[in-house]
Amino acid sequence: MPPPLHVLGFQMNGRWNICSSPSPLRQFAAVAIDGMVYLTMISAIFLSVLAFLTVVPVQATTGIIVPLYSYPETTSTWAPLETAISNYPNVQFYVIINPDSGPGDAGSQPDTNYQAGVTALRTHANVLLLGYVYTSYGERSLADVQQDIDTYAGWHTAYSLAGIFFDETQPGLTSTYTAYTAAVRSAAWPGRTTGYVILNPGEDIGSSNYYSIADQIVTFEDTYAEYEKQAPLPLPHPTQQSVIIHTFTGTNATLSSVVQSLKTSGFLSTYITDLNIATTDVYGSFGSDFSAFVQDVSAPLVAVRGTLVHPRATPGGYVQTAGPGNASFTMYTGCAQPACGIAASGYTAAISQLAFGSEPGLGPGDACGRCFALTGTEDPYSPSYTGPFGNSIVVKVTDMCPVAGNQAWCGQTVTSQTNQFNMPVHFDICEDTGGAGAFFPSGHYALLGTWSEVSCSQWSGSDGSPLWSGACISGENAPLWPSTGCGNQDC
Repeated sequence: MPPPLHVLGFQMNGRWNICSSPSPLRQFAAVAIDGMVYLTMISAIFLSVLAFLTVVPVQATTGIIVPLYSYPETTSTWAPLETAISNYPNVQFYVIINPDSGPGDAGSQPDTNYQAGVTALRTHANVLLLGYVYTSYGERSLADVQQDIDTYAGWHTAYSLAGIFFDETQPGLTSTYTAYTAAVRSAAWPGRTTGYVILNPGEDIGSSNYYSIADQIVTFEDTYAEYEKQAPLPLPHPTQQSVIIHTFTGTNATLSSVVQSLKTSGFLSTYITDLNIATTDVYGSFGSDFSAFVQDVSAPLVAVRGTLVHPRATPGGYVQTAGPGNASFTMYTGCAQPACGIAASGYTAAISQLAFGSEPGLGPGDACGRCFALTGTEDPYSPSYTGPFGNSIVVKVTDMCPVAGNQAWCGQTVTSQTNQFNMPVHFDICEDTGGAGAFFPSGHYALLGTWSEVSCSQWSGSDGSPLWSGACISGENAPLWPSTGCGNQDC
């Protein structure tokens, strides 16, 4: 057996560190094998690492649901949608047609403008067209609903639809909506064996029986301000869930972050518009952010040798996303000298090194100052414990949980992105500022649960003074990831 391989280099804090060496791409390392010494360029090591971390695009599975409630007065009315559908064939569009809060008169055909507009949309393979039917929260008679369904199903083949979008869905009326959806399934839809069904309660319905009767369910339809309050949204069946957000007020970077969050959560479809419901019909035209929104949905995720990697705030090999996602939680004390260089009086936490954006001794990472909503759901050491759990809290990140000495919780790496509890992110909540006491139930000191980046307007506390030159918590004022705040420490 040959003797062990030895690499002569710099070592700091118990691990190899080539960031501190001058001109690392030109630095030589001596390698001793079987008594023979070879000179090997560190650049070769870098090249092998880069070859291992080859990035490839992964097509997103989240589609776009479009409430197309505008009248196609001219060919330009629906042109933004047609352009998007044509330019992004990798995105599935679910388009809801609504001539008159329904199809109009029983047995009627749409007028010539609708015929032309729908026919044009049908030429694209990535479009599913659905007819709008209101249900008056389950109080509309089955006969009236059936009449609307049959009218849509009777449209000429050239501009035929694929199913029904049921608006004003009332949760808890399984028998009523089973009858509605059965009418869709049994109708004759040209070119399809069965009709497609979307229900729109516009709110979370838990693990409802509705998921067994519908293809897709809108579980959020509200303003962006309300979305910020509720995020992260519940995910009982994300591959059947849709999210519609109107009155969006964020920047393009924030829009990208929200879309990325919905995509990584696995939602089936989404629609976001900056049109303001207080002043306009938010589904009567397209917002100024429509093109950017479609581009964000279409943008591929990135894979590293098959492992999903979220967008980074800046380069450097750190995995940073606005979530929502799963996380592990512990507590620590001694938070007065945090890695970001600024302590705070409110609930604070250290975040795992891979998400923090730096290494020990290199300075603040891009996580510094960002705020996160945390919720505990289980104790990994007491699986029989079902609660009650502590409060969901919002913390500000001021510190780093380093890999060294904390491998079980904070040992995530780019090539192995979860810790020993299968969690991609870890938060070590500070006891000194009261966060741990509010979060953990009595007698429990480690939890698993969920997290999501949120605006720091939801955090209660105040910042201290910088402890040294280079201290930074500017993430508190930055848009959500993937925008940049303090920036990462890049080797």
